[in-house]
Amino acid sequence: MRHCCDRLSSVVEAGGSSVQFDSVYREYRVEILPKAFWIDLSFCPFCGAKLPDSLRGDFFVVPSPDEKKRLSALVGGCKGRAELIVKFGNPDFVYAPHHSADPIFGGTISCRSGCLYKNLSTTAVVRVEFTEDDSIARIAIESKCLRPDNDGT
Repeated sequence: MRHCCDRLSSVVEAGGSSVQFDSVYREYRVEILPKAFWIDLSFCPFCGAKLPDSLRGDFFVVPSPDEKKRLSALVGGCKGRAELIVKFGNPDFVYAPHHSADPIFGGTISCRSGCLYKNLSTTAVVRVEFTEDDSIARIAIESKCLRPDNDGT
């Protein structure tokens, strides 16, 4: 990939920099907190040139309002983690609660435990977060990524 200037090329291609390039989505970003928080770039931080438009939209399908409503009702009928597993089987991905430093405001960001179901819909991923007693705290219906190497997390 040819970048807009030699400085951007050297920084991106050297690796280990907070300035990164995703060749699949054709996106440049500055990573603030590894794998958690970044700022997308529209212009080169070195020469000011306009960077190419992202291809991210080409890789996602957006669920219709009716599909979001259907999935919310389907999953929302469950009281907790155990009932969810009985009704839909094991989730495609499970994540434990975790804490990380907030790079902007200081303090700590806490995330609940949760899981993802990728196969309840052809257009959506269902993310469910749990309280400490394993009852459902939040249900999110998210756009489904069609990128072949995406694990949905």
